[in-house]
Amino acid sequence: MKHSFLGLTGALLLLPCMLGTASCGMGGEGTGDSSVAPEPSGSGGAGGSGGAGGSGGSGGSGGSGAAGNWCNEGVQSPGAAPLQMSWDIAVDHANNVAVTGSFSGVLNLGDVPPVHAYDTGPDVFVAKLDAESKPLWIRQLHVRNGEGYGVAFDPNGNVIVAGYVFGGVLCDGLPPGSPVDHDLLITKLDPNGNVLWTRVFSTPSDQRGFDVVTNSDGDIFVTGSMQPGSPEGSDMTFDEIGTTLHVEGEISAFFMKLSPNGNVVWAKSFGNTLSTALSVDSADNVVLTGSFQGATHFGGPQLTSEGDHDTFLAKFDGSGNHLWSRSFGGPGRGLAYDVAVDSADNIILSAEFALHVDAGGGPIVADGNADAFIAKYDPSGNHLWSRGLIGLTESTLIRNALVDVDSADNIIVGGTYAGSVDLGGGPLVTDAYDVFLAKYDPSGGWLANQHFGTQIDDEAMALRMDQTGRVVLTGSNAAIDFNGAPKVHNDILPPGPSSFFVTWLAP
Repeated sequence: MKHSFLGLTGALLLLPCMLGTASCGMGGEGTGDSSVAPEPSGSGGAGGSGGAGGSGGSGGSGGSGAAGNWCNEGVQSPGAAPLQMSWDIAVDHANNVAVTGSFSGVLNLGDVPPVHAYDTGPDVFVAKLDAESKPLWIRQLHVRNGEGYGVAFDPNGNVIVAGYVFGGVLCDGLPPGSPVDHDLLITKLDPNGNVLWTRVFSTPSDQRGFDVVTNSDGDIFVTGSMQPGSPEGSDMTFDEIGTTLHVEGEISAFFMKLSPNGNVVWAKSFGNTLSTALSVDSADNVVLTGSFQGATHFGGPQLTSEGDHDTFLAKFDGSGNHLWSRSFGGPGRGLAYDVAVDSADNIILSAEFALHVDAGGGPIVADGNADAFIAKYDPSGNHLWSRGLIGLTESTLIRNALVDVDSADNIIVGGTYAGSVDLGGGPLVTDAYDVFLAKYDPSGGWLANQHFGTQIDDEAMALRMDQTGRVVLTGSNAAIDFNGAPKVHNDILPPGPSSFFVTWLAP
């Protein structure tokens, strides 16, 4: 499951990337229809009463749609530093949280020993926090100049990070990487933060790992991008299995499986494609999503894009065999962000689109500059329902549409928006980039929505549900307020996304 990288033609466009606790008021319900529809609407409800504790929370705002009822139960942020970004989080069965990203300078988190970047950075970090939001450890992975884009727990509580290292500068006896390109980085740590192994794949192509998941046996699945390297090279070779992948077009996606010990089991590539997110179902099948341009195939019939870029969804068994694949398009650009699987192995997809898109249930029409949709499919890929997350003005932008499911198979969607958006409960309006959350029932009916932010830009980057039903959210911020909790300010850089946060939001 995942995040926000996209720009399929040429170099990758890495879209960037929200914080607060205390008592919360709960807004009144909107009067609009909450049924599944591309463009739900409703008038704002009356403000709710303040929550208990302290001086009491503020009531919800009337006239701007119903508020959600998430209250902050904890937050962590390193605060001021030259540059800190979080890209992904994971939650284990004990509700511990792992977060990965990049940093420069010194990274402090709670009372655990800080870590220091080599030279100017940015370097890769991974941190673990307990269910009460207390940091347990933080590690700087032993490479210089890199990013941690994906993180996962395996069934034994080990932590796996996927990303890249740049410029061939590695440490601690690792083999030299490419002096000018990005090399795929995969690292596994034990529950106490000790590095078990690290793999760096230095090949002629330029590769980055974007997402990582594990199955019930602890096998590891990684996906990411391949581009021609410098000097020109377009291969990604895995000598241990005798496989060479080739870049087709300007960018290709790779998809690979590693054993728990880090040995490559198999690897595949898909031309003219960028894959961004993975999820594993109860049978250890793997669902892959992303975007493509032109023509591509995943092992079944060829898929051809209708517009600039289309969204794809593909399913493979644990041996890498293609089960099915399908695409969703329209005349504008479609960019997949995230994917989740519920208890019945149904698949929930989130993606950005422009103009209009057909996710399988008929056209969803965009009103904003960039809108989003969520859609649900059965285990065989058949469309169950879809709905738009729709901007109300032409200038509205929605991005980083993140998705997960709770224990009742309700769907939680988070992301970033600027302008005015209707998530099902009436308009949410902001002048800067703010963070939103929305909740839908298993049939796609709207249940709640809420937004968080200040007059300074804030962004959501990754979202997971823990076992207690809390939303665990990470992103970047200069200052943000979650229901009255302390704001986090960065005093070194001008206002803008320059520090990260992890927050726990309870229903």
